[in-house]
Amino acid sequence: MLKKLIEELISETSQDPEIAKEGIPPLGSGSGTFFDLYNVIDVMKGQEEVAKRAVIKSYFNFGKALNDQFSHYLKTNPKHTAQALVNQEVRKQLPDSESI
Repeated sequence: MLKKLIEELISETSQDPEIAKEGIPPLGSGSGTFFDLYNVIDVMKGQEEVAKRAVIKSYFNFGKALNDQFSHYLKTNPKHTAQALVNQEVRKQLPDSESI
């Protein structure tokens, strides 16, 4: 696994479409290469932060939807039944490989 990672890192093309899109010049291809590579790292770090915020927001929205659905079922059911109904609904909609 480590060998495969090293080979991917030293290859001039990347499997990641975002990195490939950047058009990273091969090392030694001219002046400014290290600056260009550093800029790519900086851009990727920025994208990582955006992705982290998006994941957190998605978890928040998922939790809010769970709470809203629980409140809906709680109007006509006892607490335990309302929770069971929410769990059942989530299980129907999520792939089998996911757990709640």
